[in-house]
Amino acid sequence: ALALHSDRGDIGKVEAAVPRTRFDRTADGHAHIVCLECGRVEDLDLEAGRETGSGCMRALLASARKRTRFSIPEQGVLLRGLCPDCSSDDR
Repeated sequence: ALALHSDRGDIGKVEAAVPRTRFDRTADGHAHIVCLECGRVEDLDLEAGRETGSGCMRALLASARKRTRFSIPEQGVLLRGLCPDCSSDDR
């Protein structure tokens, strides 16, 4: 059922190179960060006025359009790393 909603554009699908698919209630293009060890996935807000601030996503899209002359109807950013639990020295 979730795959059908994703195909229709009602929700977003996050394919994070982990063995499971994550569905996201937000269908707009936004960023995620995924742990390479445990597969934990979190939203990462890159828009203006937020904690990571200054419209990073808009700037990235503008730069990509300018450099490639692509139209970009869909976008998303996926960062991969180790979450605090998996990168802890206590492990």
